[in-house]
Amino acid sequence: MSLSFPLTLNAKEYPPAPFGLHPAVCVAVSEPEVIENAFGESKAVIRITFEIGELRPDGKRYRLNKTFAASL
Repeated sequence: MSLSFPLTLNAKEYPPAPFGLHPAVCVAVSEPEVIENAFGESKAVIRITFEIGELRPDGKRYRLNKTFAASL
């Protein structure tokens, strides 16, 4: 499983997280929300956010998130 993260957030630019495997802590799980994909189909998704121990230049921890379809 790979995690993706935006390089820009709220018009601020953040450097990418260091490459490699890192211990992480789950810090947020979003409520299911319905989105429409490129084909016009609606599906329920959730977003899981992880925080790693590495620090950004501003002293805060890197946060990475991944969006999943809300089905098993």
